Amino acid sequence: MTKASKKKSGKKLTENERKWYYKQHKLAESHNGNPLWERNKHGEVIRPKYELVSSHTSRRSGTTNLYKMGVLSSKEMRSITGHQSEKVFEKYIRVGISEQAQIVADKLLAAKKAKNGKVEK
Repeated sequence: MTKASKKKSGKKLTENERKWYYKQHKLAESHNGNPLWERNKHGEVIRPKYELVSSHTSRRSGTTNLYKMGVLSSKEMRSITGHQSEKVFEKYIRVGISEQAQIVADKLLAAKKAKNGKVEK
């Protein structure tokens, strides 16, 4: 519920809400009254990426990149991340269908070359 809608309905703001709105008001004043957040055409707040990224984002990206490199097996990766089931782990990593197809194609090509005795440079 916004400050305006609470005021309209006659409800009082809690102490925490008053502090938050006061802080936002002071912040707006320090920005010469300009809006604090940029909004898109739907009125949703547009935030810089650095506000959206967390340590979990990098952990998930690192896991996905290791998986794509093919250095560790899925079981080894799950032992690092703590996932017990393959199904949950597959949802955790971000690999698209075309990327998965490319991984399979690369492995098949490597196996074919190994069978023929050709060594990649």
